[in-house]
Amino acid sequence: MNNNNITILVADEDAQSRRVIAEALAGEGRDIMQALDGGTAIKVVEDRPVDIAIVAHRMSPHTGFEFARHVLMKKYPVSLILLVDESSTDLLTEARRHNIKHVVNKPVNTDRLLETVRRVLRERTA
Repeated sequence: MNNNNITILVADEDAQSRRVIAEALAGEGRDIMQALDGGTAIKVVEDRPVDIAIVAHRMSPHTGFEFARHVLMKKYPVSLILLVDESSTDLLTEARRHNIKHVVNKPVNTDRLLETVRRVLRERTA
């Protein structure tokens, strides 16, 4: 899968965080979309194919987990990366229940996030 054919959705209510993530990902030649909240993120995946969604855990009106539930229910082929303020065993367990295989702490280290995106892309093509 070529990076130029990849669509990535970044959903976070924190505009600064969303912008930094989108700029870091765009530097690799991908199609980057942004959503300012969970409701907008749901509309995006309903309107067009998304390969990877990077979503904040804490959003309204829909949380990152509610977004993940929607993706699972609709059976959209979206790989999910969850952004969290701090991780805990309970949060990681809940992430796994929602088919979220990757969790990244905020503030986001863009190098680590880019490596996580590359790992997701490898998993999608394996």
